[in-house]
Amino acid sequence: MVGISMRDAVSPCAISGGRGKEWSATGTLAIVAVCQILVSACSGSRMIGNPDSAVDGIEEAGADNFSDSTVADVVDDSDTTVEMAEDTLAEVCHDLDGDGYYDISCGGDDCDDGDPGVHPYAEEVCLDGVDQDCDGVIDGPTFLDATLQVAQINYYQGFDIGAKDDGFGMVWATAQVGNTELFFRYFELDSSTLLDATRLDDGHFLQAPAVDWSGDRWGIGYLFNDTTTSGLESVVFLGIDDTGAIVTPRTTVSAGEGWVPNIGWAGTFFGIVYHDDLMQVVAVGEDGGVVAGPSDFGSPEEELMSPASLAWTGSLLGISWDGPSIFDVTGEHYTIRFMLVDPVSWSLGPIVHAVRQEAVDGPIIQPSMVWNGSDFGITWVLRRSVGGVYYTRLDEAGTQLQPPMIVEPHGMQAHIVWTGSEYGMTWNRIEEKQCFFATMDTSGMFTSAVVDLTPAAMFCESRLAWSGSEFGLLWRTQIASGTVLYFNRIGFCD
Repeated sequence: MVGISMRDAVSPCAISGGRGKEWSATGTLAIVAVCQILVSACSGSRMIGNPDSAVDGIEEAGADNFSDSTVADVVDDSDTTVEMAEDTLAEVCHDLDGDGYYDISCGGDDCDDGDPGVHPYAEEVCLDGVDQDCDGVIDGPTFLDATLQVAQINYYQGFDIGAKDDGFGMVWATAQVGNTELFFRYFELDSSTLLDATRLDDGHFLQAPAVDWSGDRWGIGYLFNDTTTSGLESVVFLGIDDTGAIVTPRTTVSAGEGWVPNIGWAGTFFGIVYHDDLMQVVAVGEDGGVVAGPSDFGSPEEELMSPASLAWTGSLLGISWDGPSIFDVTGEHYTIRFMLVDPVSWSLGPIVHAVRQEAVDGPIIQPSMVWNGSDFGITWVLRRSVGGVYYTRLDEAGTQLQPPMIVEPHGMQAHIVWTGSEYGMTWNRIEEKQCFFATMDTSGMFTSAVVDLTPAAMFCESRLAWSGSEFGLLWRTQIASGTVLYFNRIGFCD
């Protein structure tokens, strides 16, 4: 947060004409003027220079700072007036620890003015019981170690991150001349080690990988085409271990052309959802065999704008997806649709228009849905000039349990995960280039400060996963030499 420097605060108050002649020998007006300066300065929290001794400039007074002689020159009064002014400065607005931030007692946001390591932009230190960054949350959220570069890629073809108790699995696709490749990399929590990247597959066309952990292996679903003559991209499945060694060879799970697949573990199989004229869902075993499906759902006029979201309740598989320009008896709407799949009978429940948005307001896209133990928490994005991330809860029938609420007015590309007690959410902002993170309760209220994850990014797109003890953040940005993937651990070490 950038506040007001002492130069900015004082300059508008400079006295013209007689250069302070209105400040009488009584010193009363001098003290009032100084206090007005101090109150103005204290309205901002970030200071430039030493706030206890210096004002960077009062040109009209010919002064460099508020030293004793400067105040005397401006006020044209006795040493008593000077002492009163300095006492007022120290009492009303001070920075005792010299860290450049005003104390909260004068309207600043330094929550401990006796410790220079505590202020709004300090780095949170884990396991010390101190709220270094003054966000009201002790020991978090914070990066648990340095940002790690996962890969530099030539042409972006998609990426994803999954989690298990002891680590995070990351997949990405990159294009070469006439060829695309799929890679995997694992971060091991116990050793804080990012293992070497493994090349898993290549083909004429390879795109949109998604990954999840089954308890035994990583399952990856992606689009694949190995010929230059066919325009059909099949949805395929691949199983690997933490090292990237293939334990389930690539298996085709779609009969025709697929688009924007997503994958999620559903207790005994991987559920893969994709678009192929209609929406499709298929159950794939760990061995790559199709257990059930593919089954059609949705309507022919649907055009999927982003990957569908899957959430496993422990007994049912929930699916949500965006459907722009859907027409029903109530008129034309942009909708987020919802459906349940019973894995035992492989029966598909009714399709519900879970969230509606009038077309005039712009499409609603990018649903991100998780099961929070009692209902589905879902976020989506209103695609308009200013963006907007919204949230609500759905029961198993797809009925809203609370009115939709906006949680980030200018957000885009939001993703949520459930920790067992709260959500973690990451997003970017339409007018900014960073990725942001916060935790949120089931009502949609943030339970932590909003953290700027990538202050130096030229742009940012992120994915989030929860290991059971911490968050893994995989994000991409642009540097001079190309697109780069980075990884960060985010934790609450209290």
